[in-house]
Amino acid sequence: MIKKIFIAACLILAMVSVGVRIYQENNHDQAFAQDQPKQTSDDKKIPKKKLEKSNGQKESVIARRDVGIEIGNLAPDFTLPTIDGQDVSLSSLRGKKVILNFWATWCPPCRKEMPDIEAFYSKHAKDKNVVVLAINLTSAEMSVNDVKTFIKEYKLTFPVLLAKKEETAVLYQAVTIPTSYIIDSSGVIRSKRIGPMDQKWMEQQIDAIR
Repeated sequence: MIKKIFIAACLILAMVSVGVRIYQENNHDQAFAQDQPKQTSDDKKIPKKKLEKSNGQKESVIARRDVGIEIGNLAPDFTLPTIDGQDVSLSSLRGKKVILNFWATWCPPCRKEMPDIEAFYSKHAKDKNVVVLAINLTSAEMSVNDVKTFIKEYKLTFPVLLAKKEETAVLYQAVTIPTSYIIDSSGVIRSKRIGPMDQKWMEQQIDAIR
């Protein structure tokens, strides 16, 4: 009889021991789960937001262009007076295509290209949305009157700007003249030519850009 009671007591103790152990393990698992941060709906969006931010930064880098005089650069801005005394800035012509031409009255190749530039401008200024800015290197002229006489002689109708100092010519490295730049409506340099232009070349260059 005593033996049976002893065996029953041992079984009860064993069952209690197992129950306590199971209870402790369950509490441990619950406590561990509570210590872990829950993934909220906002947390799930974090990778997407990071991706969007990364893409945005990449796009801004692609969209940004350096200012310079190489093809693909944003053309450096400048402000110069016309022969009539009105200031013109290159940046004010955004939305239009621009032919930027550096020249002087005493330059034979410049004289040669002027009739072609005038013919192109008078024919296509409106239908091709283009402006010609002829920058005279006035600092290398005898006088402004020589420029005025030249304009009348060649019957030029496009804007002639006076570069009374060398800064703009140096900025665009117009060492040999004529030097010309083709600039699109976004202000980006698309082509460069050292030497006289002809009407056909100007038409091809302007038709190739927006």
